[in-house]
Parts: sequence; structure tokens; C-alpha cells
Amino acid sequence: MFAMLSMDPDGTKFVQYGTMLEVKDAVILQNGRIILSTQGVSRFKVISSDEKDGYDTAKVELVHDVVPDPEHIGNLIELHRKVHSRAVHWISILTPAALSEVERLIGPMPDVEDDWIHLPDGPNTFLEKRLRAIDKMLDHMRIRMEGVPKDDETVSYDINNEVFCSD
Repeated sequence: MFAMLSMDPDGTKFVQYGTMLEVKDAVILQNGRIILSTQGVSRFKVISSDEKDGYDTAKVELVHDVVPDPEHIGNLIELHRKVHSRAVHWISILTPAALSEVERLIGPMPDVEDDWIHLPDGPNTFLEKRLRAIDKMLDHMRIRMEGVPKDDETVSYDINNEVFCSD
């Protein structure tokens, strides 16, 4: 495991929150570089930082998500259902080449986890914002693709005339 933080916009220091990553796979290249496949496993807040042997180090405190108020859970579950449904539809209209590339890069479309609302690393107060951002991104992609000519071979159309950019 290792941690990852973003730099502050001015580039002089790190932001206060980061993600702990677990290494899932490593590919060693001929030139000695390594390509890692990782998965975020928890979030943290930096308590203090230092440098040791040329590496940035930090003492951190794990951040645990806060379950939304009960009166908001119904809306959150409905938003999750809507975004998941749209994502499944989006995947279903990909050309075979585009689907293959998506699955190669990030894997197949996951199933909805049972009782996802009570998982230890989710939901959090930002889940609704993330779901809304995904929903807006799907709208944005649809709108951008509407301007592409129908004879463009880089676009595939489904029966509802929705589009997706392929290769």
C-alpha cells in the first residue's frame, strides 16, 4: 500500500486529504520502470508531513464517511438507480471496439453492490455530488456527440439515435 495526494494549485505543497492505494498488479518494463494497477481503499487527512531519504512522508488520520440523514436516503437511492441505469444504457450502445477498450482500461461494468448505502467507505456526504457529476457528464457527452455528422465512422448509433464515439 501507499498513499497519494494532489499538489496544491500553487505547486509548493500537498493538499490536506489523500487516498490510500493498494497495489493490485505490477508490470516491470524492460527499462526498469514499473506500471502499477491500484485500487483506492481508504481516504485520509494529513496530520503532519516530513521528508525521509528523498521521499515525502506523512502521519495521517483515516477519514470515515458519514451516512446521510435518513430523510435523504430515498432520494440518494433513486439518484443512484438513475445514474446506474444510464451507465448501463451507455455501455450497451458502445461499439464492440469501444466496449473492448473500456473494459480493457477499467474492467467490465460492475453490478450494484448489495446494501451499498451502508458500506464502510460509502456513501458519504459527497456521494450525491459525485452521482450528479456523472449524470451531467453523460448529458455532456450526448450533447457533444449530437454535433458529429451521422456518416462519421467514429460514431455508433443505437436504435434511439443516441450516439457514442468509438475508436
